[in-house]
Amino acid sequence: MNDNARAYARLRYRLMLVDLGLGMAFLLAFQFSGTSHALAGWWRERTGAAWLQLLGYAAVFASLYYLVNLPLHFYSSFSIEHRFGLSRMTIADWLKRELKQVALSALLGLLVLQGLYALLRHAPATWPVWATVGWVGISVVMARIFPTLLLPLFYKTVPLHN
Repeated sequence: MNDNARAYARLRYRLMLVDLGLGMAFLLAFQFSGTSHALAGWWRERTGAAWLQLLGYAAVFASLYYLVNLPLHFYSSFSIEHRFGLSRMTIADWLKRELKQVALSALLGLLVLQGLYALLRHAPATWPVWATVGWVGISVVMARIFPTLLLPLFYKTVPLHN
């Protein structure tokens, strides 16, 4: 392994640790500052539908978490890649890819979260079993659709010729 590769690997490892620390700090601050409780109460006051409360809470929480992590994410996924000559992506291309990733993650994440909370409400004694079955099902479906539907959203794909 050459020095450039070592430096890149070392930096990526350090950034991963910083990302973990930042994420943990955000979660602790969000919970122990009372923000989580206040946000849940705010949504509870405005809608009686549990699924809307969950949707609103999750959207605000995920948006805040994303915004807190955005500078580090940009640095690690754009700046570092360019510094080591591993990317030719422009900022506009990065933003386009990022918007697609955020939209897809939000959609899938909210669907999974709604499903999990539905299980907690309707099968409180057996939800872990049903959640496991659901997770396996989601994994199988994602493995089937990833190469044909999801991968082309982010990368140019061409068939291999023998």
